[in-house]
Amino acid sequence: MDYYNSFVIQPYLLNIFDAVSDKDRNYDGYSEQLNSITQRYAEIQERSIHTDGSFPVQGRSITYRTGAFHHLADMALRQNLPSSLEPSQVRSALTAVLTRTLENPENYTKDGWLKIGLNGHQPDLDDFYNNTGTLCIASTIFLPLGLPADDPFLSNEDAPWTSVQIWGDE
Repeated sequence: MDYYNSFVIQPYLLNIFDAVSDKDRNYDGYSEQLNSITQRYAEIQERSIHTDGSFPVQGRSITYRTGAFHHLADMALRQNLPSSLEPSQVRSALTAVLTRTLENPENYTKDGWLKIGLNGHQPDLDDFYNNTGTLCIASTIFLPLGLPADDPFLSNEDAPWTSVQIWGDE
């Protein structure tokens, strides 16, 4: 529950699997199971985004901000979202996270660098291994910008994500 599945584990496991599968077909038998796990985790991530773009504050690396959704962004880039999630609803959810976590002017130094925190300068959220340089992990939410312009993630109309649907009586 500390977002490490999203910060590093799931996205890099997929990258490793891709690289290994190109060279060695012995791991192909794990493909279906891995796909099931990664799609389910993408659903869990999308459902954890509240109607206002906030999300549960958990774990000692919460200062990575939007990096908490690295996996969901990676699955969108891979065009491998589960069928339960429309690409445009994931875009809307990720946009809400971006707005919620990066819009506060207190997040930035006078030179425009992110300060340590989640919503403003909150150095008490920091752990010994975090520093301002590690906040680049926040940029992983932008992975879907690598999609073609006509991809449904980028081109379809905005759609409500699961929390918005539920709290809107849908």
